[in-house]
Amino acid sequence: MAEIAKDCDMSAGNLYRYFDNKKEIAAGCAQRCMQQNLELVREIIRDTNLSPDKKLQQFASDILEHIQEQFSN
Repeated sequence: MAEIAKDCDMSAGNLYRYFDNKKEIAAGCAQRCMQQNLELVREIIRDTNLSPDKKLQQFASDILEHIQEQFSN
């Protein structure tokens, strides 16, 4: 937890205010990522200008772009 807190520029004590352990941090990160993906899917689905195959292509492209952004930061 101390290493994670350091990476977040906060104290371990402050980190424990939000999470009880590393598993909760991982679950929170996964939940945030899944929520972002869900929002992306909903936005693409609502686009009436795209055919179903174009929607799938757009989703795949956007997901890959999002992953690339996450690993480049």
